[in-house]
Amino acid sequence: MTDASRRDFLILTGAAGAGLLLAESSGRAIAAANPATSLDAATGRTKVAAMLADAPSSGGFEVIPLVSSGDNIPLLTGTWPDLQPHAELTYGITGAPDGMGLMTVGDAHYVWLQHELVGDKSDDDYTETKFSNTVAGVMPGARLSLIKFTKDWQVIGGMQLIREFKPTTYLMQDDGTTPRVAAGSMLTLDLEKRSVIHAGHVPSDFCGGTLMETGFVNPATGKEEPVWFANEENGGYSGLSWACFPDGTAWPLEGLGIYEKETTLALRSFTPKEHGLTIVVGSEDDDDGEIYLWVGKPAADDPNGFVTGQLYALKIGGASRESGPGKLDGTSSDAESQPADGDSVVGKEGDSKPCAWIAVPKEATRTRKSLDEFLSGTDAKNGRRATAFLAPEDINEDAVVANRLWLAADGGAGSKAYDGDKPRWENPLSRLYRIDLGVKEPGEPATWSTTITLAKEGGAGKGVSYDNVAPDSNGLVLIAEDWDQGSDEADAVWDILKREQRAPALYLFDSKTGDIKLAFLTEMGKHDPDLDWKALSAQIASGAEGEKKARDDSDFWETSGMIEVPSEGKTGRSAYLITVQAHSLKTDGYGEGGQVLLCRPKGA
Repeated sequence: MTDASRRDFLILTGAAGAGLLLAESSGRAIAAANPATSLDAATGRTKVAAMLADAPSSGGFEVIPLVSSGDNIPLLTGTWPDLQPHAELTYGITGAPDGMGLMTVGDAHYVWLQHELVGDKSDDDYTETKFSNTVAGVMPGARLSLIKFTKDWQVIGGMQLIREFKPTTYLMQDDGTTPRVAAGSMLTLDLEKRSVIHAGHVPSDFCGGTLMETGFVNPATGKEEPVWFANEENGGYSGLSWACFPDGTAWPLEGLGIYEKETTLALRSFTPKEHGLTIVVGSEDDDDGEIYLWVGKPAADDPNGFVTGQLYALKIGGASRESGPGKLDGTSSDAESQPADGDSVVGKEGDSKPCAWIAVPKEATRTRKSLDEFLSGTDAKNGRRATAFLAPEDINEDAVVANRLWLAADGGAGSKAYDGDKPRWENPLSRLYRIDLGVKEPGEPATWSTTITLAKEGGAGKGVSYDNVAPDSNGLVLIAEDWDQGSDEADAVWDILKREQRAPALYLFDSKTGDIKLAFLTEMGKHDPDLDWKALSAQIASGAEGEKKARDDSDFWETSGMIEVPSEGKTGRSAYLITVQAHSLKTDGYGEGGQVLLCRPKGA
């Protein structure tokens, strides 16, 4: 399938969602009133067919596509929370939709939506996208959209939320003197001229993100406002976390340092406005990735405790690494890797280990290099100061149990012949961990009784390459896959995929019983026949070269951001918003394909 035909397919699959009508509302009128929108006037939503389907084992979900990459929707104008759709101008939905947040205000749902686009111009994947079909100008790098829906999930409009990045005053480039982000980083939208101009910092790789509706103060207004935590998963280029307020201003969380930020999560039990303390956890998506904890102390010039406080990193008792050679303190990481190295240092499913939080000296947090050098250094037991994971991904707070976290550890190294015929075994199929913080004195993590528990091993029938996690109010954890089959160390992942021959999926893990079941599958093969397993199997059957092409050259899709939608759940079952990144599809000026979908349970 050529890029041109994929582009046409993405835009024209259209009317499949036309029968999914909800209650009467103004959304359809809005979609029809602005002639420049590409929404279906009959539904008030995208015309693109659903990129996700529920699995037979899911219990049954109604899957409703809301917006898709390439859609033009009415541009929201005004001030929070009174944002109204423009009668003529539009906002373009870009590709790579990722982390989401949801807040209901009056009769409207607001959805924060990140786009994981590359902003590093030295990277081959650097991306610029159109602002819209009605506003001239392009947006470089990652985006943060704010989309407004009616109560019955018809599109009202959308906007680019971040319009100013505040400069860093403490965090520096590795030279120690150049600010990581300089002053003057702004987006100027001129409604009269119908143009947009960008200047200064270009964000990159907005990945996982989290929303706090209350508890934080906008430094510019002094008022309590919702805040979105955006994360740049590109430590070599930026590696910052941003607190994004509804006025369009993004403030750097300088206390967190610089690393490959996958997710930054503020604990709901400890917020500056309500508790006089800020506790934030974060995960680093890297080969030697750590789990971080920030305890912020609010001050007059730092009302949220983003600068003043103490950074910590997780240390599993006696463990330099979660798995792999040298995982135990005092053992060599240079020894030839054996299959047993791939086992978790925590043990088997259900096993737990105690953890400690290692304080990071202030001077070590100033640059990316200094932070890495401190954490990878050795302690008194000749072990790594902080425990390293292979690609720790999303981390999220349990919806029921306070101070309980769920961590997706992607891993993906399982090969007998990697890197010049050397074997490598390190968390080969991915794992789900539960971290219980055991908070005692909130401002003193040294007093906590933190434990980490291996909740689920990835594998056949259980999913692989765990990436994003969404705990819900019914004790389930929705887990998304991001296949690692293309790396030359991921033979174990590829073997599972060849055996199961299914599309990238999401699984539901029951935290009470430990059971896991297939919940959703992407419609990858329907939208792109080249990625149907019938076509892939034919390539594999043709010989070694054909299998290499199927494995390495296929732009397999992934599911990414997921959040619970409380208003759409039923007794004992949750509804979700889910994003799909359709890597193989192309749009006209908005990057790769993608979609946001509402998945709500069927039945009484």
